[in-house]
Amino acid sequence: PFEKWEGYAISQLDILQSMTYQAVESKVELVIWPETAIPFYILSPVNQYYFLKIKNQVDSLGINLLSGIPDKIYYDANVPFPKSSKKDEYGNRYDTYNSSMLLCESKDTIQKYAKILLVPFAERVPFSEQLSFLNAMQWNFGLGGWGIGKDTTIFSFENSQGDEIRFANFICYESIYPGFVAKFVRRGAEFLSVITNDSWWGNTSGAYQHMRFAIYRAIENRRWIVRCANGGISCFIDPYGGIISSTDLFTRTILYGSVTPIQELTFYTKNVDWFAKMCILLATFIITA
Repeated sequence: PFEKWEGYAISQLDILQSMTYQAVESKVELVIWPETAIPFYILSPVNQYYFLKIKNQVDSLGINLLSGIPDKIYYDANVPFPKSSKKDEYGNRYDTYNSSMLLCESKDTIQKYAKILLVPFAERVPFSEQLSFLNAMQWNFGLGGWGIGKDTTIFSFENSQGDEIRFANFICYESIYPGFVAKFVRRGAEFLSVITNDSWWGNTSGAYQHMRFAIYRAIENRRWIVRCANGGISCFIDPYGGIISSTDLFTRTILYGSVTPIQELTFYTKNVDWFAKMCILLATFIITA
């Protein structure tokens, strides 16, 4: 997990781009790279050369690319900023986000999503909005101080038939929350994607357990799920929870698959945990009666 942050970032980008050239030898419409696949602020003006290198590849190959990225947003001097925000050497306030971006062929718009549900301490220190001094508890490569995303982004791209395809992207641990995922499906996601870095688990059961959470999200919402993991298990999951294909741990490879966009909403998607909440209320009433 530390290698991508402490190694030579440009060589990692070269690996990803080289694998993308291999991927499009088959007919591919969407390429997905994992969580923080690009381990530097690719959207920062100082890194424009590398951003254009990626964008030119997207345009020349005629694909759409979803990638995990760290993102940095500066606050205007006249706008109130969160107490938990950071300050650069010039006194400017900013926040960093564990994000994903979608680049589409021949389009200049960059669609972005910033992770909303952050892992306590590993990604954000609890109560750092109220107690800003807690932000000093950050790891050497910036984790522990991610900002909280605010937009439930629905990504969209056109397929080869000219149809608009809409999907949601969840970053790592967000995929374990049923109601959170259902919210994106209600907003129009026709399939779901999960990008993650599961190297933290090492060679333990954690990576397998994390992957299997996505099976429940597929069943609950009757949506295809594409999971792209760095150091973990990448896979395609059908709307009934079946794992169509998957990779091994710690294996550099390309996984191909097809998904079908679905628009119908299940009872669970519409009502989420209504039945469970009613059971809790009923049990509480019985106990206190």
